[in-house]
Amino acid sequence: AESKGYFPCMPLLKRVLQIVFEVASCPRQDILPGNESSLESDDHKLPPSLSLKTPTAQLFPDQQPSTNTCEVFTRSMLLRAQYGGMKCDVQMLHSFAITWLKRFQSVNV
Repeated sequence: AESKGYFPCMPLLKRVLQIVFEVASCPRQDILPGNESSLESDDHKLPPSLSLKTPTAQLFPDQQPSTNTCEVFTRSMLLRAQYGGMKCDVQMLHSFAITWLKRFQSVNV
């Protein structure tokens, strides 16, 4: 952001750092199945049926057509991946979107 001339104000900077602290303090970890080298494989690639353009009824066929937490959570990871960044981070977001979609589809959340 600084390279583009943006400097956050102190209250915003404090709030962002507070959020980072709270997230880093969480004792729970969500680890992708497999090992780190699995991100190098094709496992991180999104199946054609999973994208931001996929209709909600296709992602969550057993749920009401209204916006729900499962959909928002999954789509937020896909949206963040669309912003780009380091290849390994985009792969991680895709992998977690797939992992969480499978979790949501396997149980009634």
